[in-house]
Amino acid sequence: MSPAQSSVKLAGATFSVTELLLASGKLVDLNGEPDALVLDALQNIRLDGSTAGHLKIKIAGAYDFDITANLLTALAGSVIATDTIAETTADAGVTIDGVLIKDGVVAGHNTVVAVAASGAIAIPLYSATHFITKSSAAAALTIVDPTATTHDGVRLTFISTTARAHTLDNSAGSGFFSSGGASKDVATFGGAIGDGLSIIAYQGKWYLEPGASLNITLG
Repeated sequence: MSPAQSSVKLAGATFSVTELLLASGKLVDLNGEPDALVLDALQNIRLDGSTAGHLKIKIAGAYDFDITANLLTALAGSVIATDTIAETTADAGVTIDGVLIKDGVVAGHNTVVAVAASGAIAIPLYSATHFITKSSAAAALTIVDPTATTHDGVRLTFISTTARAHTLDNSAGSGFFSSGGASKDVATFGGAIGDGLSIIAYQGKWYLEPGASLNITLG
């Protein structure tokens, strides 16, 4: 109890006190009373232990966090803001929503995209594999240059699941294999299932991944 408190009421009796001290090994039992422990003068911050196994934190009339034996949950409308999440054990990495992140790499995770129609390929902030499923005719796909630094390291792989001569066109950009120009700005698939290529972004250019193309012609 804060020295600012002047009294405590027990079973209907009032005693004047300036502080409350517990003997060693003793405890204060709030008996599951909701909002029983107030932490600030304005009574905005409260601890609630009325649910067995849970410690809830209420701020300004709303529950923000729920703590159990091994889990901290930000409740609806609450956000955990931080600049850094660090692993606690060397080489363990950090798992967020089932995804393991270790040293800047998303382990064992690669987004898969089905491309069923011609059109522009959006450049994500992560690596992805595009399976071209258009079968009625060849897919005419376009892609612009990546953004320097923002997309550095993004790897996009394109694999044909149909026997069509699909095209991936970067003529609006610098051309594949870095500033290849008109001689290397369109990748044409050979027309067989399994044809494909991988391109990697670096400083605003697309580079062909060495050894990662099959039946692809640049022109």
